Amino acid sequence: MLVSPLAFAAPPAIVLEGPDELSKLMTPYLPEEAPAPRRLQAMLEEMLATEGYFSPSFAVSEVEGVRHVRFDPGPRARIADAVIDIDGPIDAERKRALIAAWPLPAGQPFRQEDWSEAKQRILSDLLAVTHADARLTGSAAEIDAKTRRAHLTVRYDAGPPYRFGALRVTGLHRYPASLVARYNRVVKPGEPYREETLAMLQGALVATPHFAAARVSLDRDGAIPGDDGTLTAPVAVEVREEAAHRFSFGAGASSNTGARVEAGYHTPNLFNQAWNFNGGLRVEQKQRSAYADVDLPPDEKNRRHAFGLMVETTDIQGLHTNRHAFGARTTQPRGSVEQRLSLNWER
Repeated sequence: MLVSPLAFAAPPAIVLEGPDELSKLMTPYLPEEAPAPRRLQAMLEEMLATEGYFSPSFAVSEVEGVRHVRFDPGPRARIADAVIDIDGPIDAERKRALIAAWPLPAGQPFRQEDWSEAKQRILSDLLAVTHADARLTGSAAEIDAKTRRAHLTVRYDAGPPYRFGALRVTGLHRYPASLVARYNRVVKPGEPYREETLAMLQGALVATPHFAAARVSLDRDGAIPGDDGTLTAPVAVEVREEAAHRFSFGAGASSNTGARVEAGYHTPNLFNQAWNFNGGLRVEQKQRSAYADVDLPPDEKNRRHAFGLMVETTDIQGLHTNRHAFGARTTQPRGSVEQRLSLNWER
């Protein structure tokens, strides 16, 4: 049985011949197998339209199995004007500021990516401060093919303004909810909602020795309307506690002090008081040491207290030493400056 070699001929490759910038932009998105010329032209028209070219022309030819597409993108559409409106109970000054910050001025080339980013930018700004229910209610980009001018319209619904309510903490097993409140220095009931503030509290909780993970969000379903038209919503704090105990063991050798074994212990809840404890013991041929450090959570004035002690003995080349040390410190942030008071005793 004879099979025609044409049955195994590879589909023609695609080579774009046009402005270098556009050719480089579109080439990575071309299919590996060249489709029919009409289908290929439709694909290229769609890609060029995202860059603001709505009247391209094409000439397709095939040479030695390679499909060449010569294209002229034509004139680029530019933005003629933009009408932005924000409905809802939004502060008039803030509304003017958001509209004034619209990033696509008249005369700028129209690009689909820029258009999408501009719409999202105002929505993100609304969602980030006060208006947690803000949404994009409509948008349109009307392109005049004759004048190559783009007329943009965008409409948002800001939704009601939100204020912070009380913290509602879930996921606690060993600690009281007051521990989360001791680390909270940013979310204050009655203040306007800010997405950044929730992120700051979440970061502060994750940075503690007590929680392995934390998620802080506004509980909009539990919001209570106020007389002034605002909604007061609880702040939902979901946490996952760190392990109650952690042990570590090790062994090794040093040319100075010989073979060694060591053990360590950590708990973030010493005496069930949420005290963070780290202790260890190291036994070497020529040296022995033990240490214990305790860090307390912040108090009502955001002061953090810590203390520790260390005992060490050595016997190296006939020189015997005994060292005992104790230290305590108090730190308190004051804006961008941290004040630290410490006391160290060593014998």
